[in-house]
Amino acid sequence: MILAFGRPLLALFGANFESGYTVMFILSVGMLARAAVGPAERLLNMLGEHKHCAIVYAIAFAINLVLCVILIPGIGIEGAAIATSTAIIAESIMLYLVAKRRLGFHVFILGNQGS
Repeated sequence: MILAFGRPLLALFGANFESGYTVMFILSVGMLARAAVGPAERLLNMLGEHKHCAIVYAIAFAINLVLCVILIPGIGIEGAAIATSTAIIAESIMLYLVAKRRLGFHVFILGNQGS
């Protein structure tokens, strides 16, 4: 819904804010990926896998930092959004894999509903 009404919502803050729609769209892709694994991080932390969560977040941070350094000079704010969204997607994949391998839980929103 936010993307569908994104331009009008941003226009409420002024004409210059409408240009932020592209950034909002890019970031929403990452947030959708994060939502697809649900509360995997909380689950891992509650079941004693906090060290693995810390490693996942450190790797995601490194991905974001490296991509920001590479993309921002050439693309600007869209590069920062791509870097952040990519890091969130990587984080989500890693959280899913850790939950699956360490705990045997399938935390992805789609598939494997019966087992």
